[in-house]
Amino acid sequence: CFVGEEQHPFDHDNDGVPDGKGETDWDMDGITNTVELASQTPWISPWDHDNDGIRDDVDLDDDSDGMHDEDEILLWPQRYNNESTNPWDHDDF
Repeated sequence: CFVGEEQHPFDHDNDGVPDGKGETDWDMDGITNTVELASQTPWISPWDHDNDGIRDDVDLDDDSDGMHDEDEILLWPQRYNNESTNPWDHDDF
């Protein structure tokens, strides 16, 4: 597995504390996890991977690389390096 993927604990805000281990705001957007998870769509990820203030579940471009997520999913030329266009590989910001 790749760092940050299945075998490793997620640390979406890169503060060195794995998400869920005392974290109250996983994406550091100023809105606590409790509030985000209690929204109308609680099972959809409340994270904001590109820190643009738009939650990933409604953001058309989760990694702010200028390409819409639906297009990236179709085009993934290189899946696991920092040149990839994969919005879920956590290396594009």
